Amino acid sequence: MIFFFSIGDRRHNDHGPLDEELCPFCNESHFRVLSLVRYWVTVFFIPILPYRTIWVSRCTYCSGETEIEEGELPHLKSRSDILQKAVDEDWSEEQLEDALNQSRHL
Repeated sequence: MIFFFSIGDRRHNDHGPLDEELCPFCNESHFRVLSLVRYWVTVFFIPILPYRTIWVSRCTYCSGETEIEEGELPHLKSRSDILQKAVDEDWSEEQLEDALNQSRHL
């Protein structure tokens, strides 16, 4: 019986947008996306068991990823939620700045 399995299959789950930053991979200034990345053990190309989960900031131009440290994650999640809501509801610059300032004081 042939049993085919692999380790390292990655699945991305985008959480939302982040600010525009200089990418360390492509050296271009582009927006970044907050993403949850899970690494899976697969059997016959079917993901069976996640063995590693990390949060990354991914460049929207080159898809270069930088891992996010645990201490930064709550702040970035909150900021990403606000930015996503601003995009969805078409906020003005003043509304966005007010929401970001309020989140800093919490």
